Amino acid sequence: MSSQPSLYGIENSNRSGDKLWGKNLFNSNFPIALACYLRDHNVKPVYVHVDDALRLHADDDQITISDLFGTDASGPDVMFDFESKFKPFKVFTFDEIPTIDLITNLSDGTQLRPIEIKLTVLPDNSTHHRPQSQWGCELVVRPVSSTTACFSVVQSMIDAGIQSTVNSQVEPTASSIQDLDNTLEISSRKTDIISSLRESLSMVTDHQKPFLIQAIWKTEGKSHSFADKCFDIFVWSDLAIFGAILSVASGANVTSRVPRTLRECVRTLQCVHQLSGGGKIKFDEIYRRVALNNQTDKAFAINGNRTFPFMKHPRLHRPKFGPEILREIILNGGAQKLSPERRLDAAIYFNRDLLFK
Repeated sequence: MSSQPSLYGIENSNRSGDKLWGKNLFNSNFPIALACYLRDHNVKPVYVHVDDALRLHADDDQITISDLFGTDASGPDVMFDFESKFKPFKVFTFDEIPTIDLITNLSDGTQLRPIEIKLTVLPDNSTHHRPQSQWGCELVVRPVSSTTACFSVVQSMIDAGIQSTVNSQVEPTASSIQDLDNTLEISSRKTDIISSLRESLSMVTDHQKPFLIQAIWKTEGKSHSFADKCFDIFVWSDLAIFGAILSVASGANVTSRVPRTLRECVRTLQCVHQLSGGGKIKFDEIYRRVALNNQTDKAFAINGNRTFPFMKHPRLHRPKFGPEILREIILNGGAQKLSPERRLDAAIYFNRDLLFK
């Protein structure tokens, strides 16, 4: 047994040593270590998935952590390749395939599953003032992640042999949009865009796959103190990502500014249209044009008020594990290797009694 600082379950990986603890690294490493802990203690994650009508549901009897990783193997047989490219999706794009947070592999190098990773605090700023039973987490998804989720859904369409049916269904709406960077054209077709995308995605609900792991950590209100039960994992399917986007976009007020969720619907519709027709896409160009002169760092962001109904489950109110499990996940003095980002607002907050006496 190694005496080096380590994280539970991450033995075979392209990250080790200082790469487990550095800035922007621990936030993706810890959720995977927590997932391994759930797996080895036979605890299923809460699975956020969609039904045939693309309505979102959350339950904890649908999938296992091994299903998330894409294999029945456990422990050393699973390889974790962080910040890597899922090579099977290269067939869908003229561009370089995007890098995703994690690729799981077999020991022979066979790639199994592309996984987006989130570590989110409960409650977020939009729900901390509500009763605990109504607290929610923010969900932020990057353009490369939503693109990879779209590739995953299109692969399901191909596997189901319905790509030509899907293409015929989305063709009228997708082809009617002549100018992807025209705000008026996009906003005037909101209803058709959402309806067409919803109908096409609902054809493959039986083929949805785990895609995004959302590890949550619960605090006492907005404090830094852990709740007595504070750690758990929710897993979103690839289709659940788009189910959430469609739900929020449907209720959005479109005026002079097209919200992120509707822009994401347009991008996804265009990708599904081109890919189901047997072509390839230039996703960088699609994202740039549909940005409509807005920032492109996020595909979309949904606050806790919006995610709460999607993630509503007893384990959101009372997560599975307490802070004591940190001793079993962060091993051999690893906590001493952490180096939190120094922020001015945090420095002022923790020194407020001295500064403002």
